[in-house]
Amino acid sequence: MEVIEFSYPLFILISIVIFCFMYFFKKRSLFYALCVGLYVSFVICMLFFPFVLDPGGVYYFVEELRWAVDFYPPSVRFELLPEYAFFHLALFIPFGFILKKEFSLKKTIMISIAVIFGIENVQLLINFLSYYIQYVYDFGDIIIHLCSTTIGILIYYPIHYLYPHIQKTIMKWTNIE
Repeated sequence: MEVIEFSYPLFILISIVIFCFMYFFKKRSLFYALCVGLYVSFVICMLFFPFVLDPGGVYYFVEELRWAVDFYPPSVRFELLPEYAFFHLALFIPFGFILKKEFSLKKTIMISIAVIFGIENVQLLINFLSYYIQYVYDFGDIIIHLCSTTIGILIYYPIHYLYPHIQKTIMKWTNIE
């Protein structure tokens, strides 16, 4: 069986590229650019690696194809695999926050829907290109990711409102004004 594992050099390269884009082109803070770079690289690592290039031996792709799409509701995912469901829930909360910080609410919603459906479509495409069922087009995951992105968007508003007040209070306490 030939499997491609996610390599740390690739993780570092993706992190650096995204960091440079956020820091030098988008003019974001060093800390924010670093966090976004590491987060996006981590998400790519978790969602797309490892993947199988050659399953080896006897494998009947057409027979296994029936398992490529999953219609379980998210509640079943939380009952049967709670760690998996909570991980996927937590994985996309920062995504909603980052998108809302960068774009208007309308663009944030459109981008999040496109990216979440795009992830599932890329996973399905990988199945067909590798001729091996390794990812499932899971509607439960789509709903969980959309809910967690919504949570991230909702978290943005109080943080965005409170941050200047907290920063002002800290500056007053430390007499930096």
